[in-house]
Amino acid sequence: MAAKVNGVNGPFNEVELRLSARNLQDKDLFSDSDPFCVVYTKEQCSTEFVEVGRTERVSKNLNPDFIKTFKFEYYPDEEQEIKIEVYDADSTSEKLSKHDYLGEVYCTLKEIVGSRRLERPIDYKGRSKRDRGTMIICIEDVGDCEDLVTLQFQANALDKMDIFGKSDPYLTFHRINRDKSLTMVHRTEVVKKTLNPTWHPFTIPIKSLCCNDPNKKIIVNCWDWNKTGSDDYIGECEFTLNELIEIEKTDSTGNTYKFIDLFKRDKDKKYENSGFLTPITCFIEKKHSPIDFIRSGCKVQFLIAINPNTFTSNDCLCVEVLTALNPCMEHYDDSKTYRIVGPESETLKDESSESSRWRCTGIEEVLKIYREDVQSNAVGQSFVVADILREAQQIVAEEPDKGCYFVLLMLTDNTDATTLASADKASVQNGSNLPLSTILISVGECEPSVRQEMASLENTPSAKEEATNDKVHCVHLERFVGLDNHLTSGARLAKEVFAKFPDDFMGWMSQNNVMPKRLQQYGHV
Repeated sequence: MAAKVNGVNGPFNEVELRLSARNLQDKDLFSDSDPFCVVYTKEQCSTEFVEVGRTERVSKNLNPDFIKTFKFEYYPDEEQEIKIEVYDADSTSEKLSKHDYLGEVYCTLKEIVGSRRLERPIDYKGRSKRDRGTMIICIEDVGDCEDLVTLQFQANALDKMDIFGKSDPYLTFHRINRDKSLTMVHRTEVVKKTLNPTWHPFTIPIKSLCCNDPNKKIIVNCWDWNKTGSDDYIGECEFTLNELIEIEKTDSTGNTYKFIDLFKRDKDKKYENSGFLTPITCFIEKKHSPIDFIRSGCKVQFLIAINPNTFTSNDCLCVEVLTALNPCMEHYDDSKTYRIVGPESETLKDESSESSRWRCTGIEEVLKIYREDVQSNAVGQSFVVADILREAQQIVAEEPDKGCYFVLLMLTDNTDATTLASADKASVQNGSNLPLSTILISVGECEPSVRQEMASLENTPSAKEEATNDKVHCVHLERFVGLDNHLTSGARLAKEVFAKFPDDFMGWMSQNNVMPKRLQQYGHV
């Protein structure tokens, strides 16, 4: 598999950020502030920040750990600016002017990725030197598994914390990180006036709950909510996901965990517990990805077809495009073996076959072949999309390993009028029921007629006439090319090119009832 940047997951370098704050300014007269954050980003070449999202509001807390996370696509070659504004919530209004402004923090995504845990003083628009607190931005230390778990709990015999009534309990769940620090990953609702609460079920990614390690301890704190002042600590317990799964699997009853108040335990030798927590539900929902299939033996093979005339007139740009796409290709196919399809020439012929389906090891060999052979011998040959589609479909149909999925990458010049017009309806329809995605990358400025032709390819009905063939995609390269005729961002191009591949892949697997042959990760489920 392709190497990953530290803390960065997937072929498109996606990072997930979690926010905390310490020592915030108290803006409320009779209680602590109720903080929330608003996250903004400013893309390259943009002059304005755009809101990404908002955290939840944390009631009466000057040291909040926010549960909501924020996902960003990380491009190492770009300055991706981030701004975080902190507010004290004064109402339920969505208008920020209705809340008290506490300050803001500026940084870049590169700084966060480089440090993994970035701490910045909160600034009050540069108008005050007074300490406004600290913002902490962390990269989620999680894997690429997307499985979910649904949990539900009840408690009984909780300690009575209120003088004139019972407790108003809620739970907080904390993950233990590699550095032994704790991260709050979930907070339940408050159940009013009871010592025997039952909380609503909740669903959470397993990677957030326990970093995809079912034997990692999960810490649960129980609190008594107070309308004014700080909430009261009732106690804590711990368990693992595998323990919960075992309880669910055996339909065990009476399995409880004791809430222990660590302060009371240390002071009172006769202290026993502050109540009991009982698991009610533990249900695992598998969320498969292409990587699950690949790890279990499924192969992804890339077919490459470049218009010889396009390579001749834009050789440098073609090299930049393939070089930019290569990391993503290697992410899905670590064999680095690609096939060239398209106009035939003497050097492209395999000595053991009359076919032009030449196998190349690595993208450099693909480029070498086009430089040495196609550019000199195949220039002027017709590049007919319909013929290339049929050739790719034949390769797929003849593949003896039925566990393969194919991706056809075509790179062609918009000025070649016969290229797009030749892609008749039948040639597109024939591939709709095959494990094949087709991605056509157009070079040069797109005339309206060319855009219309490309749109017609993507919207061609499938062979069963039930829906459009959503495995044919077109990418206009002009959006990623600067005035100097070079790519402005290879990473953004790669994301655009392969953005729909996971859906294509998983859609075909689902339609054909194919499941990955992977080992079960969590207990007996």
